[in-house]
Amino acid sequence: MLGNAPNVTLALDSTKPYTPGATVVITATMSDIDDGTEVLTSVDELGREDTITIQRHDAPTWVWSWKSHGATISTGINPLTVHAPAASDTIVCTVTDGQGHVVIAEALIAVQAPISVGVTPDTNGGTDAVAADLSTFKTNGCARVYSPGSLPQWTDKVAAALHAAGATLFFSAKTADLASYVSNWDNIPADVDEAFYIFQHECNKPAAKTPPALAYVRAFYVQLLAARKAHKNAAKIKIGPCFSWYPAAVTNDEGTPWRQWIVDGIDFIGWDAYNVSGTKLEDPTAFASLPIASGKEFGKPVIIGEFGVHVTSPDTNAAAWLPKVVAAYEVGGVTHLMYWNSGSYKLNARPAPLKAWQAACN
Repeated sequence: MLGNAPNVTLALDSTKPYTPGATVVITATMSDIDDGTEVLTSVDELGREDTITIQRHDAPTWVWSWKSHGATISTGINPLTVHAPAASDTIVCTVTDGQGHVVIAEALIAVQAPISVGVTPDTNGGTDAVAADLSTFKTNGCARVYSPGSLPQWTDKVAAALHAAGATLFFSAKTADLASYVSNWDNIPADVDEAFYIFQHECNKPAAKTPPALAYVRAFYVQLLAARKAHKNAAKIKIGPCFSWYPAAVTNDEGTPWRQWIVDGIDFIGWDAYNVSGTKLEDPTAFASLPIASGKEFGKPVIIGEFGVHVTSPDTNAAAWLPKVVAAYEVGGVTHLMYWNSGSYKLNARPAPLKAWQAACN
């Protein structure tokens, strides 16, 4: 084969992660030392000088494909415009120059879905309170449905109302009742793509708060994962723990170190994260640091199952803090964030923070 292989590089139109479906423009740049201008000079039989200028261009062909499945996207186009996939993938550009040299260049299309933000309504007032909160917050991306006993079912009034509102549901229970989990799984609605399941949230709390036994919790998670494997809705069922994280009051390992509760096969890591004082608002990046770090350490998505801010003086401080925390979680790749709208964290009678969270939900 004559000549030299070209050098090919790919450049994206953004250095930040793309959202699924966003427009991505990839430009391939080729440099080829065989390209260029050559001047040939000769003298004919009459002594006249002839000059010929030759412009060489090693015309390439471009073939684009996704690395994950190898399917060709396009041929003969540069730059290439595509829509970002649902998850990060690598774009592959195969270049063949005019002399038959084949060069492959790759570029990672990093994809990060926008964080889903929602409200877990105050259930103390029953379904009327849930309806009121859903009306107040308009759009509800995600919410937790909790029981101190067996796992709630899709037919429970609170779960039914939240599902009807379009929320992604996170079910949590304190009782190791495998049958209640399987019953819930049996009845996952057809329009639900995924549902999340937690057992013994905040299991790592200090001994003073009577946490469950470590072996007991780990063993039940193993049972859940085994039961999920053979279930008809296995692809929809996401299972993971949810830990406690109060940055202003406790150390990273609040009770039993959180890593000890994790078993092989879980799908996500969850955290319940609050500021614990109306007189102190943690730095948003530091506040979000442990949950984000846990996901990176174990290679798992991170969800915030509960989140809240105490009344501050003035409460506009809380209002300014809330979107900064949302942004910190989103930059860190957290997938779901649920505000616990109850007790001292309730927003309904707090105009400035309420407006801030309404904006986050929409």
